[in-house]
Amino acid sequence: MGEDGLRRIAILLPLAIAVFLRLYPTILSGYPFSTDAWPILGNTEILSKLTPVDLRDDTLFDGYNSYWPASTLYSVVLSRILGLDVFDTVRIGVPLSSALSIPIFYILVRIITGDWGLAFIASLILASSYPYSILTAGVTKETYANPIYILLILLYIYRFRNMYSRIVLFILSSIALALSHHLTSIVYLSIVSSIAISELYDYILWGYTSFEKLSYTIIYAIVLWLYFWLYAYRGLRVTVAIEDIASVASYQILALIPALYLSSRPIVSSRRGVFALSLAAMAMVILAAYIPTARQVLEDLPKLPVYYMLYATPFMLASQMAILGFEYGRGYGWHRILALWISSILGLEAYSIFGGSSIGSILAYRLINFVWPPLSILVASGLCLAYRSMGGRGFRIVFARVMLAIYTAILLSSSIHDYYASIWLKERYMGYFWLYKGYEYRSIRYIASSIDSGLVLCDVKMGYLASMYMGLDVDVLRGLRYLLGLSKVKPGILVVYSDMLSVGYVLYGGCSVYLGETVYDRLGYLDLVYSNPEAWIYV
Repeated sequence: MGEDGLRRIAILLPLAIAVFLRLYPTILSGYPFSTDAWPILGNTEILSKLTPVDLRDDTLFDGYNSYWPASTLYSVVLSRILGLDVFDTVRIGVPLSSALSIPIFYILVRIITGDWGLAFIASLILASSYPYSILTAGVTKETYANPIYILLILLYIYRFRNMYSRIVLFILSSIALALSHHLTSIVYLSIVSSIAISELYDYILWGYTSFEKLSYTIIYAIVLWLYFWLYAYRGLRVTVAIEDIASVASYQILALIPALYLSSRPIVSSRRGVFALSLAAMAMVILAAYIPTARQVLEDLPKLPVYYMLYATPFMLASQMAILGFEYGRGYGWHRILALWISSILGLEAYSIFGGSSIGSILAYRLINFVWPPLSILVASGLCLAYRSMGGRGFRIVFARVMLAIYTAILLSSSIHDYYASIWLKERYMGYFWLYKGYEYRSIRYIASSIDSGLVLCDVKMGYLASMYMGLDVDVLRGLRYLLGLSKVKPGILVVYSDMLSVGYVLYGGCSVYLGETVYDRLGYLDLVYSNPEAWIYV
């Protein structure tokens, strides 16, 4: 097969990996992946049955996801077109849509770098990267928003021959992203704002610029502001004050300054200089991975076990090669976009950790996901530069190429292993509880259909299913207090399942509390009214 043929099929392998990793959890279980899936599924079923209906009716919908309804609208339309059950359409259709990010990303990288081989490697890295692969496998608003987010980056950077077509597509995509997910919309605004500021920076220094990026940034900001002002503000669960906006802006500026400096300084021509920078970047990532194992970074996040540093291996390896890729990008002029892309996300990450936000812990792990697209491009650039600089046929060259192949294999396999650890090893702080089992679902269905209505005591995993989908009243903390022996008041309805006993009682924010062996003594005081191989109901 010639080079033209390889170019045509280069996207197929990354796309196949993306589809497999995103559909595997729901195919394995037969149920939607993610605790956040249940309110979206509930909204979709209601909309499918009662259309036309006012999405602002909080007595029908959940009053939150209904204000960012793109995934719900998409699922209803897809269900009608394919003639599938809404339940299966949601659990398969939403994660499948996120796999479309990979071909869009491939096109984006080809446009930025002009190199199809580099685009292939970058797409391969992104498709398998962790936590990107696991978070985009869930039925969430963010999952559906991801391909739109990548598409908007492409439209922002690529200059169409027909300017009006580009503007129309950009506005439509901006509306679609605003309808899809609040955090992704804000992340995109942060990225394009940084790029627009760099355009102004060039104007101040050199006295010329097209102000093209600034114009598109203003268009997007207006679309997003109008959507929030006219509709979505009702769904916000946190109060956003001027002080919060100022704090976010300050962290963004702090991240922007070094990005502008690094992208403007002379190229590091010596190999020793690049090697030193690579080691420094890797050391910073190792330090960032070590700190959460040494102390409690945020109030509602526990100190992690030391071995969790191993799960940061993809970032450790990627950071080293990304420095080489950044220097490679200087020769072609596209390094600044990637520097600003990453810095804007790191600025938001810094705010989530140090800004004192009430949702800092949630933002912290969600934002890491957004680092992988630009990081994948830099890593792929570094790999391509390293490989192409190895000319000749000597033993050293062959050995160097073999070592580079091993490095790439370790990078990809470490991400796949993290994915495996989340689902199969049930690592407590890596989202294992997103996977629902049939027996767990049936236990909650039994309560909804066979037991008189009452307060259900369970953890967050079962609580989302019970309250957001089945419409039951749930109390998470009361169940935990009883199981830990902190309360002697017998619960009305208590739901226990095998992973709760072996791994932990899941709380809000994704943390879990190990119940210990004494939990069986506490359960002995209650009456068992329902059981299956995985779940038990006590009263």
